Amino acid sequence: MCSRVHGTNGMLFPSYTFSEPIHLMKLLLSSLFFVLLLIVQQLPTYAQQIRKKTAHPAITPTQQPIDLGDPGCTCLVPCAAISPALDTYSCVEQMPVPPEGATGFLQALASQVQRPADSAHLSGRVWATFVVSPAGQLTDFKISKSLSPEYDAEVLRVLQLQPPWTPGYQDGKAVRVQILVYVPFEPQ
Repeated sequence: MCSRVHGTNGMLFPSYTFSEPIHLMKLLLSSLFFVLLLIVQQLPTYAQQIRKKTAHPAITPTQQPIDLGDPGCTCLVPCAAISPALDTYSCVEQMPVPPEGATGFLQALASQVQRPADSAHLSGRVWATFVVSPAGQLTDFKISKSLSPEYDAEVLRVLQLQPPWTPGYQDGKAVRVQILVYVPFEPQ
């Protein structure tokens, strides 16, 4: 029920008197709705602020994660096994390490790879995966993204020549870890 009351300035102001509890309930629910609406509108901004504040503590601006070519995996957080039957992971708590380090490994690949003579006009990247076993051996070589059969065969040949790595560990146990790398072939 709404009655009009004269204010001090002579204007009419609504004054609510609640004769039934249902009116009070409607007013409270509508107020609650508008408050929740304001909160929900601010959630995306709030979430972005929280993400910025709670960046991974192990990574500082001067320290970057090891990236062996996969732009989508930075291996900051352990991932579930990509092959639970074989306990093969894509990211683990302690990633496998090549004997010469990640940069040395990529440089060794680039220096050992030979451009096939019959398709020297091609340029691009050959993406390959392999698995580092719990013993550190490199196994299960596969081409993920091909450039040509000749280039793919050359990349597989060079990968199979690589020495054993220090294995990766998950929960203190050496596990199989799949690594994704690319070998660039620049235009000549």
